[in-house]
Amino acid sequence: TTLKHNEAGFPEKDLKGGDVLPSQAGLHTQQVTFDIAACYPTCMTRNPSRHLSGAVLRQVAKCIQSRDRFRSSAQLYRSAGDTRAASTASATERSYKLLSSLYYGIIGYRQGQMFCPAAAAHTTSTARGWLKSMIGVARATGYEIVGGVTDSIHIKPAQKAGVTPLPALMEAFRQQLPLCRVKLEAQGCIMFVPPKDDGSGCKNSYCRFDPVSQKM
Repeated sequence: TTLKHNEAGFPEKDLKGGDVLPSQAGLHTQQVTFDIAACYPTCMTRNPSRHLSGAVLRQVAKCIQSRDRFRSSAQLYRSAGDTRAASTASATERSYKLLSSLYYGIIGYRQGQMFCPAAAAHTTSTARGWLKSMIGVARATGYEIVGGVTDSIHIKPAQKAGVTPLPALMEAFRQQLPLCRVKLEAQGCIMFVPPKDDGSGCKNSYCRFDPVSQKM
């Protein structure tokens, strides 16, 4: 087998997922979203659990490498004006993205034959630690957190003066989180939808807002 199923009798009740940060309801301008690229697959390969075999880790790493290769190819094809080849490369990239994430789904699915809660817990614990580090870096450089979930944070300047420029913030992320790649996902306006009055509902429901076209 490639997985050590529930080695050491890991208590399933202790299997915790990714963090969901409380969001600030309303419209936020000058908002920036940072994302950990291929978060769970990267957690599995760069900080591996001893409950995962080398065969699994090599397959996950291969998927990540293939995804990056086809992403680069898609960008080159777009630059060359070859839209058909770019579309094909992008579709292949998405396939590898799905496949790499599927490995965590396999070990984290309670009803699956390859359920390995110890390995799944190690993976999500690593992701929570990385997210916490991102929050710490952002706050230390003059930003406030307006929302976030699992592998990404939404931030905005906490004040007009004394805010670290985005390139310097990216470098701070790189130094603090050497095992993963933090990328700038989006920037501009974002609107968070509040949960219901009774507190139920999605904690991280949002939409992008274009102030020029007035479209969501």
